[in-house]
Amino acid sequence: MEPLIHEDFVDKSGDIANSVHMKVMSRWFGIEEVQMKPFDFDYWNKSIIEFNNACENQNNDSIISCIQTLIDQINSRDDLIAEFLYVLENTKFYENAGTCIYSNDDKLVFKIAELIGRITFCSSDFVLHIFRNGFMGKILIGYKENQHMEQTVDVFFFIFNMIFEEDPDLRFFLIQNGIFDICSEAVLTQYNFEVFETIFNTIFSFFTKPLKFERLPVNPVSNLMLAIRTLFESMLLPKFPQYSFEQRVKIVLMCLKSFSLYCSDVTSASVLLMIGIPQLCYWVLTPDVQTDIRVQIGENLVNVINHAFYYGPQNYLSEFAKIINIQILAVYINLEYPMACKCVLTIIHHLFAYSKEALIAANNSGLLTTLFELVKDADFSMKSTIIGVICSVIVNAPPSIPLEMYLNNEIIDSLIDMIDTEVFWNKEIPGALLILSEMLPKDDEIYSVISQFIHLPELQPT
Repeated sequence: MEPLIHEDFVDKSGDIANSVHMKVMSRWFGIEEVQMKPFDFDYWNKSIIEFNNACENQNNDSIISCIQTLIDQINSRDDLIAEFLYVLENTKFYENAGTCIYSNDDKLVFKIAELIGRITFCSSDFVLHIFRNGFMGKILIGYKENQHMEQTVDVFFFIFNMIFEEDPDLRFFLIQNGIFDICSEAVLTQYNFEVFETIFNTIFSFFTKPLKFERLPVNPVSNLMLAIRTLFESMLLPKFPQYSFEQRVKIVLMCLKSFSLYCSDVTSASVLLMIGIPQLCYWVLTPDVQTDIRVQIGENLVNVINHAFYYGPQNYLSEFAKIINIQILAVYINLEYPMACKCVLTIIHHLFAYSKEALIAANNSGLLTTLFELVKDADFSMKSTIIGVICSVIVNAPPSIPLEMYLNNEIIDSLIDMIDTEVFWNKEIPGALLILSEMLPKDDEIYSVISQFIHLPELQPT
């Protein structure tokens, strides 16, 4: 049988977003060793003046040459003091740079965007300045009003990401000025793989950086999630020859990471459930959906479903639970893949609360016995997750499911140990202990242990 999860595609760092960010930064700034040297402010000022003169003369070749000279100077530094901004502020640099951004000359637009991107990387003062003087607005308009080469799109999204990381006010500005719509359009365009990495690097920042307001705007983000879903579905089969198998897998993993990062409260979980993303992730796990990459993405599919069950509202989850075949999820219960295993166990924990049918199916298939046996081999973290599922079984089981196997010291002690912890299911524990106690005579030793924690009536002397 084919392995359930392919080792080569397990994100061992546990953070796809961080690995994508590091790769994008390396592609931009880590390809060549650049010798650091003192910044020549006089030469920089002279080069800016030459750029402005070339713009006045409307000689694109000369303008591009001047921009390249500036880029070469910036490349020699990874940080710059504010002094280098003076000549930008006190000449027509921003006016001329804005004209370049609006140009129909693809090479010129790419070069001015590259210069801005590299200055943005080197100077947080520059980022704040272009926000305050309105130049950031020109960058957004220039991007939205023209079609661009792939390498230019790559640069613009690098700029958007650097700005989004800088400050909550800048994030608010980008959101107010349509950054989600820009991203939605971009993910639906068949750019090369490297451009997709830069686009998703920006998208990840939306969901990992603090904002000025409590929540992201629902409608633009919902549209972005729909666009990412479309990209996700399109990559399940090799429809596009420009993407290798490995690139398709990584694009899908970035899509799934976007879903799980976004799903962080009841509102976002509701959005994903309304547009069917967790449901789609479940269907991709089933044999009904044809795809050659299921093995590579299984761990991340169950992670999205887990987020939906953890944060989602009861009305949506009750409907979702009706379509889930617990045997599809049970395949992922494997201690060799702890992330996928814990996600599936948590999903099953929630599922039992919504579906008696799932509980009965789990019992009939022997899954409940399997979980009971797994407790012996699991480490502490996994054991607590399994005990949580057992707690859900005890609390939600219909009369047809026997619970006697849980009347043992290890299970009881584990439940009691979890009462004062911060596990999400600790409020279920007293109910589970009460149910177990009702199966015992009052002179039983286990009954006596339970009674100390949930105040059961003691055996009265005769």
